[in-house]
Amino acid sequence: MVVRLGLLITLLCLSLSAYAKGFTAQVDRFSVGMGDHIQLVLSLDDIHGSRPDVSALNKDFTILRTSQSSNMRITNGIVSQEVKWIFLLSPNRKGTLTIPSFTTGGFKSEVINIEVGDAPVAQSTSDEVLLEVEVKPLNPYVKSQAIFTQRLYFAQELVNNASLGHPTLEKGDAEIIFLASSNPSYVKRNGRSYQMIERYYAVFPSSDGELVFAPSVFRGSIADQRQQRGFNMPMFNTGKRVTAYSSKASLNVAEQPKGFTGNNWLPSSQLSLDMTWSQSPETMKAGEPVTATIMVMAQGLKAEALPEITINWPGSIKSYPEKPEFRTDKRVNGLVGLRQEKVVLVANQNGEFQIPAIEVAWWNTATNQQQVERINGFTVKVDGAAAVQLLSPAPLAAEPEPLANKDAEDSALVKEEQSIFDTVSAVYAEHKKHLPVALSVLGLLLLGIGAAYFYFNRPKTQVEINRKILASAQVQLAEACNANNAKAAISALPQWAEAAEIYPATLSGIERCGDPLLSKEVAALSHSRYSQNAQAWNGEKLLVAVKQFSHAPKVDNVSDSLEALHPLH
Repeated sequence: MVVRLGLLITLLCLSLSAYAKGFTAQVDRFSVGMGDHIQLVLSLDDIHGSRPDVSALNKDFTILRTSQSSNMRITNGIVSQEVKWIFLLSPNRKGTLTIPSFTTGGFKSEVINIEVGDAPVAQSTSDEVLLEVEVKPLNPYVKSQAIFTQRLYFAQELVNNASLGHPTLEKGDAEIIFLASSNPSYVKRNGRSYQMIERYYAVFPSSDGELVFAPSVFRGSIADQRQQRGFNMPMFNTGKRVTAYSSKASLNVAEQPKGFTGNNWLPSSQLSLDMTWSQSPETMKAGEPVTATIMVMAQGLKAEALPEITINWPGSIKSYPEKPEFRTDKRVNGLVGLRQEKVVLVANQNGEFQIPAIEVAWWNTATNQQQVERINGFTVKVDGAAAVQLLSPAPLAAEPEPLANKDAEDSALVKEEQSIFDTVSAVYAEHKKHLPVALSVLGLLLLGIGAAYFYFNRPKTQVEINRKILASAQVQLAEACNANNAKAAISALPQWAEAAEIYPATLSGIERCGDPLLSKEVAALSHSRYSQNAQAWNGEKLLVAVKQFSHAPKVDNVSDSLEALHPLH
């Protein structure tokens, strides 16, 4: 039995040594464009082979992915093993690139030359994945917003790494900002079911003329049904590589209209101008600060593009402007920019002062005409004298006393001080032995008082602080509503809206907050106050709407849905 086993091992070793060995390199294509991929396969027919060093590839290529497979077989008593190392490469430059020769186990592979052109041939590899793009409007104005949409359709589940490139330009110049991605939805295309994901971008052309977008490119892997039948487990399904290209897209960008007369070119589909006060400007007091807040909000513009609002305040009202605040929100339909400026005003005398009108000229991209947003001029009434702190006059210097009397008093004072010193010294000597104990007790007492102070005066959480601010603002608004005081309600609403996290905290912002009942009642309040046919206002319904509105509805950040399915770059 031992002899037979030794003979079998000997024959096996002979068969291995008799098998022809080799090392080869192969690619799936010899001509590609920049941005395209190449698959390099290194095959070794040697059971004792090791992975070759491929670091030389980094000179001309980027290694995107690596994998390894092996296959052992016995044919006519001969055992053989084939090992494959698979590399997905992306060229780093144009021209003739070289995949060098690699060495392993005493074998060398052949050198391979790759021709890299300007751009990949825009041809999809499978109808399992489709890619479309759309850009609107087709004729935007310079520096106005256009929306670029990518639509990815896939019939099979996406596996492994995938990439959907951001929009790039072949001609022209523009700022491109990613906005959001949609969640997957099921659609029909040419009678076939697909999942669809959309990506949205805001595009701001820098100059007029033609703007041309290069084809968008998707590269990834879809589930291979043959592998699913074999294992039916995602971990074994490496997928089938697919590439999808969109068609080109272009815009004809128009220049700024000649008839626009504004100081700042503001192309927008909607622009609003609001002004709020920390207290009514009709009840200002001399010497007391009042804060005025001016807000400009525009759809389709970044906050930084909105102009500074300048107001020529009367000379009797000192103005102290604060640093402006900027906020730009990203939504599926584009950007929304808000510029907010606060000015602290202090009147130094009584009287009535006229505040001039505020105007912002802008271009309505929906109607293709210039519009002017305006806050009408109004009168500020200042009552009461400025608060002035009267300082008491310094005491007059005392008359110098005769020298003889002063010397006598000084002598008596010295004796008195000496007596006091002797008394204190005696008391100190009596209680000196008790001093350490007293100091220890005093220290413990102080520690206890300090701990109690910090416990009862510990800072409240931000949630508690916000709740108190909201409650206080709601009390002020409730008082105005119960008194049917439209003027007071308008003054109290911005503070309540800010505490309730309504953005922006203005009457128009509250009307657009998404709560139908609250929007309706605020609009009715504005109509009763500012309409020419103003009627008596009843605050009962507004108070009900405010109490039912627990908090401002939040707009969740739209995450990249492709990343939820797989890593996407």
